[in-house]
Amino acid sequence: MQWARFTPEERTRLAELHTQALQRGPVQSLGQTTAADSLLYAREHLFERVSVAHDYELKTEALRHGRGHMQLTDLKGEIMFEQHSGALLKVGTEVATRESVNREHAMLQIVQKGLGQYPRLGGAQEFVVSDRLRPEQKHAVQAILAINAQPLEKVKLAAV
Repeated sequence: MQWARFTPEERTRLAELHTQALQRGPVQSLGQTTAADSLLYAREHLFERVSVAHDYELKTEALRHGRGHMQLTDLKGEIMFEQHSGALLKVGTEVATRESVNREHAMLQIVQKGLGQYPRLGGAQEFVVSDRLRPEQKHAVQAILAINAQPLEKVKLAAV
């Protein structure tokens, strides 16, 4: 149906272009995405918002980025390489980057250094944490404000 909308000249030109493309073979563009490129993109995209993610989330984001340009086996190989080099850390099905773990530890040290230096915000007044926060964010707020007796060492990344 679309073909019928073309003029005879356009059909001829399209056929010529098609023939030329077939003769040249696959195009190797400068922007060809590799598994390493897609994994880097996925890491930057995913870990800008969270410190720990499920491995399937990382794979999903990398596969979306490299759609049509890489194989899952290549991506898995790249992930294994990063795990062996220590750049990517995995415990069970959860992954984190070395950078995100270092960032979490630095933040925890800052918070722990400041514990007990000042009186509790709001004094004895009860503080209600927003229900819009994720559970780990809620726990961090409660721990910082000493609402919850659970120590900061229980924060998920502190054990990594």
